[in-house]
Amino acid sequence: MAAQRRSLMQSHQSWTDDLPLCQLCGVGSAPNCVYGPDGKGTQSHPNEDGHFRFR
Repeated sequence: MAAQRRSLMQSHQSWTDDLPLCQLCGVGSAPNCVYGPDGKGTQSHPNEDGHFRFR
């Protein structure tokens, strides 16, 4: 039973699998996106701030 569950989890494709990856850190991102039940993202509003501020 556990092997079947593990196999199902490994074969499941998530909507996050298709996110574009950052070249520096490898983290996927999709700013301002709303994802529908079909897994397709649409931009919900234009970017308000285009940068991060780290301390």
